[in-house]
Amino acid sequence: MFGLTTQIPRSDVPGICQGLAYLALERNGGFYYYPRYEANKMAAAFEWYLPHRNRRFGFKVGVEFWVDSGNLETLDLLFSKPLEPIRQFRSAFPLVCKLRDEQRERLRVTRDA
Repeated sequence: MFGLTTQIPRSDVPGICQGLAYLALERNGGFYYYPRYEANKMAAAFEWYLPHRNRRFGFKVGVEFWVDSGNLETLDLLFSKPLEPIRQFRSAFPLVCKLRDEQRERLRVTRDA
């Protein structure tokens, strides 16, 4: 993540948030807001997933900033490395059989019982 210094007037921030939210929803992304009531400010984050090597969710890019009563002075930009695919799930059946056999041996019960 790295910061970008800017001077966006506070009156333009709602329109920027609305535009970024629209782009996020239309372009495989999402957005969220985190209010911080005690400090009278709110975090805004907008993220997009970009395809990489035939994976729909490859890179993640985004922009985050704090909204308060003043001008918007810093935008945090993020860019993540490609996400690794989830490996194939193995069947739980062999593990259940192994545990059952261990319990049978521990209780000294024959297999036919």
